[in-house]
Amino acid sequence: MVKVVVVPGRKAMILRMAAAALGISAGLMVALYFIGKKNWNIVFWGFFSALWAVAALLLHIFYKRGKLAMYSSKLTSVIYTGIVGQVIGVIAFIVYIVLGAVHGDNLSNMETTEFVASVWGFMTWKWAFVLWWYGRQYRHIVLEEALIPVEDDTTIVVEADTNTVIKAPEVVA
Repeated sequence: MVKVVVVPGRKAMILRMAAAALGISAGLMVALYFIGKKNWNIVFWGFFSALWAVAALLLHIFYKRGKLAMYSSKLTSVIYTGIVGQVIGVIAFIVYIVLGAVHGDNLSNMETTEFVASVWGFMTWKWAFVLWWYGRQYRHIVLEEALIPVEDDTTIVVEADTNTVIKAPEVVA
């Protein structure tokens, strides 16, 4: 049996890390902006979203540098942490939308708006989802690469960007 493991290429990794870096900067900028407006709900969720983006960026960096093989047992914790973050983000998103509707929020007063806080609850969900998704993907790749082939079992590792074979078994004639 032949197993093909498709690993993310260089371009995909650069895009993933750039997106996480933008998520960090966006979360920090919104939090710093709303400190001046004294809307502490948005400040909290901006910083909290940035923390999840930091976790996603670190996951991508560890994978790119080949460090996840040493921490493959910890990837399950990363996956469960992503699930917990998704639950927190969805709850915040729903709660702030309901609060905005109940309080008649119309986004005109940034010092009391709850709808903007719901956006950052959603961003927290998004970064937790990224952590869960790529934690699963990287765990699968790391475990597949670590497997010792059994008779007639071949694993071929292919880079997604260029479709080039990175690791294949040696053929003995």
